Amino acid sequence: MILINNFFAYINLLLLYIFFIDKLYSFNLSADNDDHCIERIANITNSDYNEIYINFNKDYYKISNNGRNQFFVKSDITFYSDKGTIFDFQKSKKSTLYFNIVEKKYVKIIFKNITFFNFGDHEGGTMISVDILNDTKGSYKYSMEFENCIFKNNNDVIYYNKISCINPVQSIPQAIFNNCTFIDSEQIFYNYHINKDYNVIKSCKCYTLYMSNCYFNNIISLGRLNTGDVIIDNCYFSNIIGDKKYNAAIISSSNKENKIIIKNTIFEKNDVQKDIPFFDITRTSLE
Repeated sequence: MILINNFFAYINLLLLYIFFIDKLYSFNLSADNDDHCIERIANITNSDYNEIYINFNKDYYKISNNGRNQFFVKSDITFYSDKGTIFDFQKSKKSTLYFNIVEKKYVKIIFKNITFFNFGDHEGGTMISVDILNDTKGSYKYSMEFENCIFKNNNDVIYYNKISCINPVQSIPQAIFNNCTFIDSEQIFYNYHINKDYNVIKSCKCYTLYMSNCYFNNIISLGRLNTGDVIIDNCYFSNIIGDKKYNAAIISSSNKENKIIIKNTIFEKNDVQKDIPFFDITRTSLE
């Protein structure tokens, strides 16, 4: 009887230990809205937590424009707001959010219910940049997800993704925009493979950007697909403008075996500038 009691006591202690370890490796933070908030959060991502949750509970945050918003992603990170907070990028390309994937294990970066506002000055910057560090074998797995987000009054490129995979390594798209709104903005996405051959000779066929239930109004160009697939599902496009700065008002793609899939989507009231096509595609599948 004593042995049985000791055994169950040991099991209870073990379960309690596992519970506290799980709590220890999950980090929850309510973000202040001072000028260096994002830099401090970036430093936290260098720690060895399993999951990091950042709650933006103020109405408005200025994004630091000193060029030091560098996130080295080792674990899942969720940026969320119950209030629908505004990230003000202060019309500076130095306010870019850089996300560097440094782990081989699958990691998720999620933004929920946040408005991205006022980025760029038409000088070729990128609001959000995702890069892969030291992935020589193309095996890193990750996804960047935006849920119920608004992108408004942004110049230059909103989302840039540097790609390293050469074979399929995951079933989940690397970039996901779900139920998002894009208003008065320039270019939404641009991707690029670290091996130049996969940008000009043939598609890597292991990268997917997925847009679902999104609304686009008064944007210049949806994006440039250098490699991989783009899926647009149940979206709405209106007042698409186009510009000679970009090859197409919707998507340009010239790589062999790239794929663009559009379904259940409406295009209406679009007044694209003269000589700018909706799509500029060669050697690319459009469905």
